[in-house]
Amino acid sequence: MRRALGLDAQAPPPSHSPPQRAAGGHMQARHRHRFVADGEVPVEMVPFRGDANANHRQDSTAAATQEAQAARERAERSLAAAQGTIRDLQTKLAHASLARDEAEAAMQRLQDEVRTLRTAAAAPVAALPEPQVRRRGRPPKSAKPPAVPPENTAKPVKWWVRGWRERDGH
Repeated sequence: MRRALGLDAQAPPPSHSPPQRAAGGHMQARHRHRFVADGEVPVEMVPFRGDANANHRQDSTAAATQEAQAARERAERSLAAAQGTIRDLQTKLAHASLARDEAEAAMQRLQDEVRTLRTAAAAPVAALPEPQVRRRGRPPKSAKPPAVPPENTAKPVKWWVRGWRERDGH
């Protein structure tokens, strides 16, 4: 058994030769197989030395995974910040565009007014109405005579005096 597993250093490894054929054409086995009874073969425990770096590889893989997760979180935060900056800049651009449009409209209105004033200034002076002179101080008295009250004007009723109804005919 040790020789089959390659644990026995002085014994050469078993050679595998093909089975021999007998004269009858049937294959004959060299050995007859039999099962081993308990205690016939000594069992020896050999420490496992095949993959000593397995724990190191597992630790390095876990560290790489954590680094990748941290890098992803940093990238997501950077992406969110960049998207916020983009929104802010788009808002500023829209406000600047509106302000420019308003300024252009105001400039157009002023240019129209300037054209109108230049046209009016180029008109002959005789066509302009004569300016009115405003006087300062009290206005002059009018030459109208004071209004005379008509003769059939009713007299005011003196209601606070006793007997006004009988006297005035009410």
